[in-house]
Amino acid sequence: MGKKGIWIGISIILILAVLYGCFVLVSRYWWSTNEVRRFFIPDTYRGWVVIHYNDPSCSPLPSRQLNTTLTIDAQGQLCTSSPPSNGGYQHFYLVDAAGQARELNDTTGSKPELPDQFKQIWYFETARSQTTGRVIQRFFVGTGEEARKRSPRPEP
Repeated sequence: MGKKGIWIGISIILILAVLYGCFVLVSRYWWSTNEVRRFFIPDTYRGWVVIHYNDPSCSPLPSRQLNTTLTIDAQGQLCTSSPPSNGGYQHFYLVDAAGQARELNDTTGSKPELPDQFKQIWYFETARSQTTGRVIQRFFVGTGEEARKRSPRPEP
């Protein structure tokens, strides 16, 4: 094989290396922003949910690959040593006493076309605690009417 053949071979290897590098970068971005977080809330709970992140005295969130489970207690609270999500998808479920989960409709963007009477998650936001400096997330669980009549949101 002559010099021309060697240069063609090297060019092909370089092009493949660049394409592979692009694939790896795009994949990392895609997977890092497409985490799925599933919030499991007792079906009898109505009101504000507060999640406290980065608390070393609490357990980490159960996570498998890019699926993270957040189980809210009967008082609407969750404390975890895990950090908050950097993006991705969120799904909210009400869980009955038998452990059966039913997905809720929300106002966080997954189904904006639904009328208010069918939405059950409201005012989802991330803030920083004024006392600990740690990140919290809070949202309201209930109907649109309950959300409008809600008690003041818990202070961070």
